[in-house]
Amino acid sequence: MDPKSKSDLRIRVLGRHLPKFYSWFDDRRGREDSPWREFYEELVVTSALPHEKFPYIFHDYQGRIVDKIRYSPHANSLEVLIADIYELIPTGEQEQVLRDTLASSMTDIRWFTRDAIERRGALPGATSGTPIAEHAQKIL
Repeated sequence: MDPKSKSDLRIRVLGRHLPKFYSWFDDRRGREDSPWREFYEELVVTSALPHEKFPYIFHDYQGRIVDKIRYSPHANSLEVLIADIYELIPTGEQEQVLRDTLASSMTDIRWFTRDAIERRGALPGATSGTPIAEHAQKIL
């Protein structure tokens, strides 16, 4: 584990311990279960969004997606991906800041259409696109 992924939940569990892990995970006690840290580290600390406008966020839990167990070449083992999906509920001022990023030339924030996300960044007629991770489709 490196300092950057210190608070991320990436662990190895023997298959026979999966039911106990799922029970602990679902209970939510003793683990981070808010999107705030990721939002803050990715968008506020990097100055992509101004701290004075984003000292906090409101969000609404939309649900959980649990993928089937599959082999991961990256981890060189079987893995199960669990995604808790949250909707950002910005204040009026925060919404305006986000809208302003649409018209700006910022490279720290990119907005993508449903089509681009579904195609993982490969769009017809485009010579190159921005690669979009497969798990981004979970938000659609």
